[in-house]
Amino acid sequence: MAKSKEPWDVPALDEQELLARAFRIKQVRKASDGHLHFISAPHLDRTAPDRGADVGDVHVLEKAKGMKLLAVVTTVHRAVMPSHFTPSVKDVLAQVPAEYLSQVTAYSIESDDSKPNADRPNYHRGVAKFYAGTLPPHIAAQSVILMGRSHRPPAPPPEPQDIPILPPMNIRPRIKRPPSP
Repeated sequence: MAKSKEPWDVPALDEQELLARAFRIKQVRKASDGHLHFISAPHLDRTAPDRGADVGDVHVLEKAKGMKLLAVVTTVHRAVMPSHFTPSVKDVLAQVPAEYLSQVTAYSIESDDSKPNADRPNYHRGVAKFYAGTLPPHIAAQSVILMGRSHRPPAPPPEPQDIPILPPMNIRPRIKRPPSP
């Protein structure tokens, strides 16, 4: 993670690191049924207003089962519109604490209204919750979009296969005979 110059700077990640994190860490949200669900959020660098989390919505995917809360962290986000909290996936992924980075597989983000933001109106505070757990294969295989280009996660290595070994073949060498007179 790049070092910030000021406390309000959002850390910058290079493209490869951002994509690696996006393939491993997916967004979840407490839906209208009271359970965590995976949320479709393929655009890494765009901000979007909150679309809610009604279980019937197309962007609300299956339940996130077996997720364990690792950390709750205050995050900083650039404000597109000062009155709306619109964090980008890129900003959240850049602020995963280093000590949890290898364990985190999901996150949720909410506005932090507990602290006034009068000194920096172009930024918002958020509360990110980072979770550990196993991602379902089809969620882990989702592609993401960065700067208008779609990126697919690398394919997992194939499982080792038992290959039958044939018994050695009994081959006689060819004998060169002189030509007959």
